Amino acid sequence: MLVSIDPGINTGMATFDKFGRLKYTECFRSTNKSGSPLRIQSLTDKIEEYLYNNSLFDKNSIVIIEGVELWSGSAKSQSAGTTGKLSQLAYMIGSYIQLFLDFNVLPTNILIINPSTWKGQVSDELLRERVEKKLSIREKNPHIISAIGLGLWYLKK
Repeated sequence: MLVSIDPGINTGMATFDKFGRLKYTECFRSTNKSGSPLRIQSLTDKIEEYLYNNSLFDKNSIVIIEGVELWSGSAKSQSAGTTGKLSQLAYMIGSYIQLFLDFNVLPTNILIINPSTWKGQVSDELLRERVEKKLSIREKNPHIISAIGLGLWYLKK
C-alpha cells in the first residue's frame, strides 16, 4: 500500500494498492480556527480516525509526504516563509510522521519529497489535467490532485 499526502490546512491524501491502482482519496479540513497546535492536532486526529476505520495500510506501507520548500522566485512562498506559515506546515508534517510511526509504519518507509523534486514548476491546472487523463477520473480538489500526483510520481520513478 502507498499513502501519499499533500499537507496543509486542507490536507489531501491518496492511497494506492500494491498494484499501483488508486484506491481512496480524501481531503481533511480543520474546523478548528484557533492556534496552530490545535489546528494541527485536529487534522491529525481526523486522519488517524480515517486510517483506523478503513485499515488502509500496514507496517510495510510506503508513506510519502510533500515537504516544505521555500521558492526564491515566488512571492507567495516568500510571504509564507516570512509569516511563519512554512514553519507551521513543517510542524504539521512532523505530526503526520509521528502518526504513521504510531501506526507502526517502518521509519524507512516514510519519505518527505519536496515539490520541486516531484512536480517542478508544473501549475495546479496542468497537474490536474495530467492526473485526470492518466487515471480517467474527474477531480477538482487541488489537494487531492497533488496527493494523487505525488503518488503517481513515486510509482513511476
